[in-house]
Amino acid sequence: NAAGGGKWLWWMDGRCATVEKLMGQMRGKLSPVGGGAKQLVGAIRSLAKQVAHGGAAGGVLFVQSGALAGCFANRCASLRAVVGTCGEAAMQGVNLLGANVLIVEYPHHGVESMRGMIEDFVGAERGRLDGVARQLEELGTCV
Repeated sequence: NAAGGGKWLWWMDGRCATVEKLMGQMRGKLSPVGGGAKQLVGAIRSLAKQVAHGGAAGGVLFVQSGALAGCFANRCASLRAVVGTCGEAAMQGVNLLGANVLIVEYPHHGVESMRGMIEDFVGAERGRLDGVARQLEELGTCV
């Protein structure tokens, strides 16, 4: 099962004709986050809620810079986000962390790079990572 079932969502910070074209081509695989989320925090909140309630498997965030998106998304218990610097990094996020959110810094990728990374990420099987869950719970008590 791909990250708990459900559909895959996407959201974009700003405008990028390449991303818009790609998402048009991938319309059957990914749907917009919805809810009129114009800002990053609102998009992450909406995505986290849909994942937590089983309405979405995860999402792809297209941003100009991944720093805020990574930090913010990983504050939500239902999300495990990874910045897709390349396809291998995205898949390491799935295999090592059970990532269900792919952050794509769209100024640094072409359409084929993004398409391959997204297709692999969305299509990947996600196994149980009990050790990671325990470590995350332990880190949740950090001061």
